[in-house]
Amino acid sequence: MNFGFTEEQELLRAAVRKFLDANAPLAEVRRIMEGPEGYSPKLWAEMASLGWLGLTVPEALGGAGLGWVDLTVLLEESGRTLFPSPLLGSTLCAIALRENGTPAQQERWLPGIADGSRIFAPALQEASDGLGSEGVAT
Repeated sequence: MNFGFTEEQELLRAAVRKFLDANAPLAEVRRIMEGPEGYSPKLWAEMASLGWLGLTVPEALGGAGLGWVDLTVLLEESGRTLFPSPLLGSTLCAIALRENGTPAQQERWLPGIADGSRIFAPALQEASDGLGSEGVAT
């Protein structure tokens, strides 16, 4: 059994590393983190144009239709540079919508996640602190 990355995944890794090395050196990361947004809308748009925000979104909805391992490559590289962005949260929401959303929800939200025009964040717990369905109000 081969546990290595595919050639395509290594190409993705190299592209992400090159992009982040050029656009997110530590001084820039600090500047972005201290800004009012906490991320760079310019770099977010560039990442969207490269297809990285829609990596796990189905092709029919504007994404690349790839899976968890491909996402791992992207997240590993963004973590290597401490790149501040809503990438993890937005991507996790895209996966939740892809796997559990209705077709109408998927059509409404996934294209916006893929093109970067929508930023999502998972809400892991309500103010009530209830872990069961009775604690969900949103």
